[in-house]
Amino acid sequence: MVIIYGSGANRIDLGRFSTQNCDDCQKTRPHKLILDYKFDHIYWCKTVTEKQYYLFCAFCHGSVHSLEAMQVESKLGGNPIPFWTRYGLIILIVSFVILVPSLMILHHRYFFQ
Repeated sequence: MVIIYGSGANRIDLGRFSTQNCDDCQKTRPHKLILDYKFDHIYWCKTVTEKQYYLFCAFCHGSVHSLEAMQVESKLGGNPIPFWTRYGLIILIVSFVILVPSLMILHHRYFFQ
């Protein structure tokens, strides 16, 4: 049996987040919010291993600032990473933990009555 395991990364552009002074432009400019995250996967079931929010000038792409995830997600109203990307691997593991013993019990009852 072949198990396809791997890892990957993705970037989500969350659009304009604030207007503030850019250290590079030296002007007040809109700043964009970007989320970079890494994940591990087995087949299509993923789980996020690392995430980081960045704020940068939308005009010159300079003045990059790293932000705390809890603060950003409270302003956004939640985590923008898709549900199955965040919890897919956990759901797969829990499903096996529940399904395998259940099938063993059913198999035992069916063949050994």
